[in-house]
Amino acid sequence: MEIGDGLLRRIRERVTGREKVFFKLDKFYQYLDKTGVGTFNAEIYEKQQIDRMGSAYLVSGYECGLAMVAQDPLNPKKTLARYFLPTGFLTQEEFRDTSKRQGVYEKALVVLEHRLRTKPDNASVEINSLGTNISEKQLRESARIARLKGVVSIV
Repeated sequence: MEIGDGLLRRIRERVTGREKVFFKLDKFYQYLDKTGVGTFNAEIYEKQQIDRMGSAYLVSGYECGLAMVAQDPLNPKKTLARYFLPTGFLTQEEFRDTSKRQGVYEKALVVLEHRLRTKPDNASVEINSLGTNISEKQLRESARIARLKGVVSIV
């Protein structure tokens, strides 16, 4: 054992302890299986997109999408991995129109329901839709109604 081994081990733990961000769902699910995390959070979010114009910051629009977050079962405040998928973007004028906002929201519901079909059998999910907790049954019913309106799950 050399003098710097403990220091290197602590550096490795700190670097590998950071959360992982995935942009492919199968990689996210593989990571859940590998680490043994049984529960993850899925949420539909709206986020402002801000552009910098000179010295001023302007809201260019709003992004709607879905995020899945796996948290450490022993320490719920620690995030292990994230998966992001933007499903729609609205300008400020479009965001004020509730029908367009509802359309983007329904698209996110349908995409989330479609993505959760492929989750591992041993994984459970807590679904948060714009600040409201919903069950998987409610999600499936909302997605079915949106599909009847003509919304497709292709992003």
